[in-house]
Amino acid sequence: MARADIDRGSNLISAIIIVAVFVAVLLLSVAIVYEAMDDAYVSYEGRSYTSYSATNVTGAYINSTGYTVTTNASSCEQDYSVTSAYNITNASDHYLIASGNYTISSSGVVTNASTTTWANVSISYTCKDDTTEDRKLSSTYTETENDISSMVDNFFDLAPTIGTILAVVILIAVIVILIMYVARMRASGSSEGFTG
Repeated sequence: MARADIDRGSNLISAIIIVAVFVAVLLLSVAIVYEAMDDAYVSYEGRSYTSYSATNVTGAYINSTGYTVTTNASSCEQDYSVTSAYNITNASDHYLIASGNYTISSSGVVTNASTTTWANVSISYTCKDDTTEDRKLSSTYTETENDISSMVDNFFDLAPTIGTILAVVILIAVIVILIMYVARMRASGSSEGFTG
């Protein structure tokens, strides 16, 4: 076996070891960030919502232009739902409008879903307001930052173990290179010695 072959073999093993270390560090980094983001997401899901409802709001209408529902908390942002709508023909006559005759958008606009319109409607509805405080989200960011710091610290606590594993891998690589060298030396020696 020529010296150049041994050098190529050892260079190949060295390259494989470097790539393995790089991939291991990359995977560890991804795991650290993923774990931190997962913790932050769980904290973020701790958002708080306040439900609001309004009952028998008069002066509403259902037509193609749309009536925007309002509550004493005009900051409702989501989950609008009409619980009932009544057509008011006079002070004592209120007729339920079937729910298939109107829709409510994600921004709280009620429009007709049929060709019929109603000019004087009493409407009841619910909605939700995101009342999560900014400081709660800020603390979530801080928790994420702390999680990442903690995981990096844990990584360096594991560094001796990782170093030991890498040393074993390098030792195995050296043994493999030596076995390859000896096998090629025997192969080249036996082929040169036999003349037939």
